[in-house]
Amino acid sequence: METQTTPSQEEIQNQTQQPQSEANQTQANRDYEAEAKANARESQTLRAKLRELEGKVSAAEQEKLSELERAKQEAQAAKERLTATETRVINSELKLAAKDLGFKDPADAIALLNRGDLVIEDGEIRNAKDVMEKLAKSKPYLLAGAPAPSSGRQPGGGGDQVADKQRLDEISSRFKIRR
Repeated sequence: METQTTPSQEEIQNQTQQPQSEANQTQANRDYEAEAKANARESQTLRAKLRELEGKVSAAEQEKLSELERAKQEAQAAKERLTATETRVINSELKLAAKDLGFKDPADAIALLNRGDLVIEDGEIRNAKDVMEKLAKSKPYLLAGAPAPSSGRQPGGGGDQVADKQRLDEISSRFKIRR
């Protein structure tokens, strides 16, 4: 005889709870997935906002940098204009001093003077006349009315023909050149 056992109250409860537990687990998984998707969307939105704000900050920094660069360039250009103007003022003062002292060509005098002797303060020469007087003493031929520097020979080939012939003979014999 076979005995049939009837399920106990406990077994029936376990069997009933198992499908409910699986259903609860499935629902919980769906809830977690939904929450994860919502968090992913929020994260994506926040990343987009972050990129936008970083772009705005970068643009603002570039604008400030370009303003700074522009100001630096303007300052450099102004400095160059000032230097050029000071150079013209200095050259004008030197030309005036050269004319006052009687130089034939003030531009030549300016080109030959030692600029290291000049004392320049605030773009002005303090000793232009002194420097030009020093140049006039060292190179008097630059002054109007002064004789031109002489090489000891007459223009047009005059000079000492005997000395020239002797030197030519000496060179010819030294290098064994026939004439």
